[in-house]
This record gives sequence, structure tokens and C-alpha cells, in this order.
Amino acid sequence: MSIAARVSVEIARPVSEVWSFFENTANLPLWVPGFVDFEITSPPPHGAGATYTMKIKEGRHVNEYQGKNLEWEPRRRVREYMCGGRFKDGERVTAAYDFIDLGDRCRLDYQSEFHTKRMLALLLKLPFWLYCRSMIRALKRAAESA
Repeated sequence: MSIAARVSVEIARPVSEVWSFFENTANLPLWVPGFVDFEITSPPPHGAGATYTMKIKEGRHVNEYQGKNLEWEPRRRVREYMCGGRFKDGERVTAAYDFIDLGDRCRLDYQSEFHTKRMLALLLKLPFWLYCRSMIRALKRAAESA
């Protein structure tokens, strides 16, 4: 079973600037709720196939997630997945970021899915969507003010 969230925002910056902001891991604390730490765990180059760990504070605990970039097309598209942390065995989140060039603006289309075997997963649908929307709106605000 999976629950999905889709969020689309228009950012008042050219796609090249939005991409530069997005790929700079020093900016993660500005838009990832609960962000604590990020580390690339694979050798360069750091595009498709690169792996990483990310620590996120959730409630009273800091959880470590393992991630992998499935696709990495600069200024166009990123696909990734994360597992570990609070997720039970076999659970993961996949995410897709699509950057659409609108000249002096950029549209970011974000889609994320939480893959789980939990029977009560539908109860997580609204909180999952709210989390995703909050994250992408924070990315928009931070990228526009950078």
C-alpha cells in the first residue's frame, strides 16, 4: 500500500537559481522540517546512484535515514528514495522533484509516496500531505529570498 502527496509551487526565480539553491545541501535546514544533518556516503560524482544519510529530529528523537538518488538531471528532475529511521522494515518514501523552466520563474512539481504494509496507513494520508506541502512551501520561500 502507498499513500501519495502532490504539491506544485511557482517560484519567482529562474530555474537555474532554484536548482542551485536546491542542490546546495547547506540550504537543507531552511526547508526540511526537523533537519539535523546530511552526509553523502558514496564517492563522487554525486548524481544518479549517489547515496546519503540524513538525520531528522522527529518529536524527541533524532532518526537517521538512508537515501539514494535514482535520477539526477540538473535543472530538470530528481528522483530519490529514503528508508530507515522511523520506518518499519521494508517501508520507504520515494520523492520526485520536477523543475519546469518558465523563463524568469520556475515551477516545482513535487510528488512523494510512502510505501508501507501497515493497515492503518490511510490515517497518515493527511499528515503526510501536510508535511510535504509545508516542506515545499518552505523551499519556495527560502529559494525566493536567497
